[in-house]
Amino acid sequence: MKVLIKNALGDKVVNSYLPMTSANAVTLMDSVCEGTYKVFEELSQVGTDTAVVSANDCQVQVRNSTTGKKTYLRFIAKGAKNPDEIQTALTGLTINGILVDEVVIIAFRPMAFA
Repeated sequence: MKVLIKNALGDKVVNSYLPMTSANAVTLMDSVCEGTYKVFEELSQVGTDTAVVSANDCQVQVRNSTTGKKTYLRFIAKGAKNPDEIQTALTGLTINGILVDEVVIIAFRPMAFA
């Protein structure tokens, strides 16, 4: 069991991952925290890591050229994917309230698993 808490006060957002139920997270936030918050609880996992032998450690900046807003993402991409495919997949999505029209690959490193 694990929760993600997104705690916002003005423009500042703090993400916290805690090993507790969502009910306990709400109690904690109500008791000690300022600002607004959202609690996300992991209910299930999707996908598998069985037989994965390669992947790509990917770090990107996504932004909107009209508003100038940007954010950063880091994820493990499929080993068969290349940077162009990742840019195509992210373009047009809305991430953290930003309609992505530009994607900059900051890092793209192959990973191997035994």
